[in-house]
Amino acid sequence: MPVQVNTSIEILAPASVIWDILCDFERYPEWNALFSNIRGELALGATLTVELDSGWRGRRFRSKLTQLRTGNELTWERKLVFGWVFRGRHSFRIEPTTNGCLFTHTASFSGITADVFPSGRFRKRLLRDFEAFNHGLKSRAEQMARTDVPSPPATE
Repeated sequence: MPVQVNTSIEILAPASVIWDILCDFERYPEWNALFSNIRGELALGATLTVELDSGWRGRRFRSKLTQLRTGNELTWERKLVFGWVFRGRHSFRIEPTTNGCLFTHTASFSGITADVFPSGRFRKRLLRDFEAFNHGLKSRAEQMARTDVPSPPATE
């Protein structure tokens, strides 16, 4: 049975600010504890090397960038033996709202090895780490949005 984790958070910042933060892999360690390092070209079909932190004991894996819609969605996927043994999909999605954006952070795991995950404990841990990532992104984006606001013209 697939293991899925879905989280979302309202961010009071423009989609462009959130997108720029998500795509700036080099700065990830400055604001989140889930991904210690992501390397690779931001291009559809490119291979990303993703390193996890946050108690995941430095797990590192290579994934293919399968969805890239500038300003809206970034998804990578990892497969072992054509996805039969394991398929993991990780996705970030930004949707504009009246006050800012809704950021959705999801992951799904399937294949025969996903069936052996202790899904309750594994899922709770992922939820905790995803929510921490989301709050770090929210804090950074809202701070950047506040500092990027142009000053009103001077009055005489």
